[in-house]
Amino acid sequence: MRAIIPAAGNGKRLTPITDYVQKCLIPVGGKPILQHNIEQLFELGVSEIDLIIGSYSEQIIKFVGDVFPRNNINFIFQEKRLGLGHAVFQALKDRKKEIVILLGDVLMEFNKEEFSTCSNCIGTVTVEDPSKYGIVDLDDSNFVCNLVEKPLNPHSNLAIAGIYKISNEQKLKEAIKFLINGKLKTKNEYQLTDALSFMINNSVKFKTVQVENYLDCGNIKSLLEANNYLISKNGENYISKSSTIKDSILKNVTIMDDCIVESSSLKNVIVMSNSKLKNIKLENALIGFEEVVKYE
Repeated sequence: MRAIIPAAGNGKRLTPITDYVQKCLIPVGGKPILQHNIEQLFELGVSEIDLIIGSYSEQIIKFVGDVFPRNNINFIFQEKRLGLGHAVFQALKDRKKEIVILLGDVLMEFNKEEFSTCSNCIGTVTVEDPSKYGIVDLDDSNFVCNLVEKPLNPHSNLAIAGIYKISNEQKLKEAIKFLINGKLKTKNEYQLTDALSFMINNSVKFKTVQVENYLDCGNIKSLLEANNYLISKNGENYISKSSTIKDSILKNVTIMDDCIVESSSLKNVIVMSNSKLKNIKLENALIGFEEVVKYE
């Protein structure tokens, strides 16, 4: 089984960190977001991954080469950012085989057995404010009957979580090609939801798979919430072996390579590589690469 991870975006909601780091490489719960997602796909039985890259593509290529040197992971550069549907289209082939799509800036937990056995399915999560998400409507038989991207008047609170399985990637390619050829955009982008709606209108049946824990990593607040959840679940802080900790109180922290933390108190803090913290108290904070934070 093959998978696609769209990871070309520049992560504007995570600036200033993403002014110099690709957003999917920001660490959460001791690992970059991308590493979590690649490992999860391998657990699903995926044997080949196509990464759609763009912003800071060289960082992704180096990271994958360092961490997954022997795995079948390919890189496809998206020159123009024309929406999620357009990004996925770059990797689709004319073959009648199943394909998995997993967004590069979300983490999630779901029933892998249920997902593996479905033919066409969309991961969904129940949300309080559906107007912020792509939304799924179900018919009386619990098949997907409608998909709407960030509706003003939503009829459902089932949000699209960012993982999809298609039994025939050729049909998905034809659906997105139909949008591109007709220049059919929603909010000035070629949307994956519009392509899936085209498939549904042409008698392709989709079920939903409920996502139990949906961890959006698209902004600082949600990124830190994801870190807090993952570290709490694991039961211990993540501290790189190459980092030095002295006289400090740490709770639910991710501290990456070659950092120095001295005489500090940190709670739910992500510290990226080569940073130095001294005599500081921080809570719910993201410390960028090679930052120095101290109070004399």
